[in-house]
Amino acid sequence: MGTLNRIMKTVCGYGLLVLLVVLPSCGDNEGGGNGSLPEWDKSKTMHIAVAGKTDGSSLLASGEDDAGLLSLLRSRQSATLLLKDCEVSYGNITVNPLVSLAYELRRIPVFGKGMPVEGGYSGNGFLLDHTLAAQTEKEVSGNCNIKSVETFVTNNETLDAVLATLSVVNQEDVEQAAGALASLLRDGTLVVGFMQNSWLEEFKAAVAQRVDGCRLETVTAYADGVSLFVLSSDKWVLRESASEEEGAYMVSDLQVEQLY
Repeated sequence: MGTLNRIMKTVCGYGLLVLLVVLPSCGDNEGGGNGSLPEWDKSKTMHIAVAGKTDGSSLLASGEDDAGLLSLLRSRQSATLLLKDCEVSYGNITVNPLVSLAYELRRIPVFGKGMPVEGGYSGNGFLLDHTLAAQTEKEVSGNCNIKSVETFVTNNETLDAVLATLSVVNQEDVEQAAGALASLLRDGTLVVGFMQNSWLEEFKAAVAQRVDGCRLETVTAYADGVSLFVLSSDKWVLRESASEEEGAYMVSDLQVEQLY
């Protein structure tokens, strides 16, 4: 019996080792490999409202009516606002649709360039409710950049945070994007981004190879197959998400808690 017990202990030990090796570092709707989560502390929760076109096309193309979008955004004045796929034109006159929205909403516009388009760039834009302290832009490829801004978790501005966004439009950029994001994730940056849903497993695996305990959550998909995702280290957890459509627009509300 003593021999049998020793054999069983050995087998269990190897079994535990195998489980620890094969469990993925990046979780998918299960909070990563970090075990049970503490009770939700809403005083440490960031509200992010992400606006885009339901069909995945560019937001606020030249001359487009923005009344419907303004209505959706005005009802989210407590949130940090992120706009998907805005086109900014650079020429004799710079045309940035974020500026007019920022004026109406009393916000600070911050544009992160992505893929080149005729006369300018398509990219994602932040509308912040505070003065911009710092911003950075990190190139992944000629079609993809990571835009980061220093912001706050809540409106009382007691908890600092760094929020980043990117759109991956080419599959060959997936591995490079994971590499470029690794150092940001280790530093506690919260990432809200976009890529084809069919690339997310490859992306998750690439990030997990570089960052232990990361979390990747898919929030919603647009009609063109692009998904909105939230990526972070175990410092953050997506507690709740919901999406609302009005006309051509969709806004996704994210509640992301800073755990430490």
